[in-house]
Amino acid sequence: WEKCYSVSDLNFPALKHLKVIGWADDELESVAPLEMLTYLDLVDSRNLKSLKALRCLPSLRTLLVRGAPKLTSLEGLQSLKHLVVLHLEGLRRIADYQALRDLESIMGLVMRGCAPIPSLALLSTLPKLEFLALGDCKIDDGDTVLVKTFPALKKVMFKNKRGYNWKSKEAKDHFEELYTGAPDFSESLESALTIRL
Repeated sequence: WEKCYSVSDLNFPALKHLKVIGWADDELESVAPLEMLTYLDLVDSRNLKSLKALRCLPSLRTLLVRGAPKLTSLEGLQSLKHLVVLHLEGLRRIADYQALRDLESIMGLVMRGCAPIPSLALLSTLPKLEFLALGDCKIDDGDTVLVKTFPALKKVMFKNKRGYNWKSKEAKDHFEELYTGAPDFSESLESALTIRL
């Protein structure tokens, strides 16, 4: 079910699922009153520069940020203590991934078309991370074998690149299976509200 609203209509304090297409602001302050939100999907947010307002969404469990070319920092993610799934796509200007280090409840992380990741070491201490998909994100230090040491990892997906010390085939042999399909983010969206801007 999809219904179109404007940003000024975001006065639904009990709303749990929200998909926003074309977020026009550079901040997410308009979403801050939605404290009960568990699922947020931001699509084509061309002006978005900050995720700091996410600190006001303590119940958020699933976050998708797709197409935010002006976003340079992930600051704000570290306050999401119940986040289970994070999908980042098309964030080519991210300069610092340190906020990912604090996502202790994260079980699934998908990164596609994002700025290069300096090292997978910053994800190695995530105690619950079971699924990692890096798509076409480059790992600068090339140390892909490091995923063997991730405590809970069961499925991994990355593209083979020159300089990587472990290839996809080796990962497939090591883990239960190499997950090649699209990740399933299918929380029940029957009550989701979609906003086109």
